[in-house]
Amino acid sequence: MIESQYVTSLLGMEKVNAIEKLIGYTFENKTYLITSLIHKSFNNEINYERLEFLGDSIINTIYSEVLYKYFSSHNEGELSKLKAILISLDNLAEIAGKLTINDYIIMEKGEILTGGRNKKRIIGNVYESVAGAIFLDSSYDTAKTVLLNHLKYSSFFSSLVNFDNKNANITIDCKSTLQELIQKKHNAVPKYFVLSKEGPDHKSTFSVCVKINNKIYGYGKGGTKKQAEQSAALAALKQITEKNE
Repeated sequence: MIESQYVTSLLGMEKVNAIEKLIGYTFENKTYLITSLIHKSFNNEINYERLEFLGDSIINTIYSEVLYKYFSSHNEGELSKLKAILISLDNLAEIAGKLTINDYIIMEKGEILTGGRNKKRIIGNVYESVAGAIFLDSSYDTAKTVLLNHLKYSSFFSSLVNFDNKNANITIDCKSTLQELIQKKHNAVPKYFVLSKEGPDHKSTFSVCVKINNKIYGYGKGGTKKQAEQSAALAALKQITEKNE
């Protein structure tokens, strides 16, 4: 009980209401929300790390379910690459940043002065802890609804998908996503090269690589040249994300 009273004293109701409005969820137990925002620099014993552990699993499950449901033409390897990018701290930090959750992280003053509220790793971890808090306060289905609504703040996910409002179909275009990213970061354009073509014309398998500034960033295979290029682009996106991590 002392812990609960201590936690709830750290943020006024005005800030609590503001955060709930930003994330689109109202907590029954405000302790969950506030604990999810406490950095270990502020309190080494009561902080977001346990909720982060839980939230990581919740996000993994929700994103896996979405990818499995909507990207039915993709195999296990391709789905794994997509998920690796979606659950990366870069992606989660972007979502949290656009929700401005980082403005409310409870930190020791020195950590704030050194830019703690702008560090991607911390912001991404806090987003995971908030996800865990929502799950504990409600249910898996509620957490899924809230977190899927946040995906619109992911530039990676938004550039990957195309929603057909009539049929609710989703299509993927990794080539466009990769080109936009590389043009923005390096002012260059990815180039694709066919390495081999195997099998008869009616059942061919193309092997392709994608180069950025003459360096190979990914390999892909597909029944058509276009499919192989998309696969290579996806591999390149995963490699770029892993390097950023």
